[in-house]
Amino acid sequence: MYDDSTSTAGHGRVLNREQFVAYAKGRIDAATTLLDRHARMAGICSCGRALPCPLAQSLARTAAHFRGRLAAVAGSAPPRRGRRPRAR
Repeated sequence: MYDDSTSTAGHGRVLNREQFVAYAKGRIDAATTLLDRHARMAGICSCGRALPCPLAQSLARTAAHFRGRLAAVAGSAPPRRGRRPRAR
């Protein structure tokens, strides 16, 4: 079960709740800032990549991931649980 008292970031460093919230907000802000630079222009992304832009997709997934983790830490979303082992 997800233990919201600690989490890891970077190279396995254990973060407390406040540290994780700050880390997650930073990741969301960075992804959102970079994502703002990507826009559809004449059938391509403003960065010059073909649509759908893989970098824009990755940034959107990163922001969504950390928003979900923040919601779980805040208690507004149920924690993710691993698969239960099958009974044999």
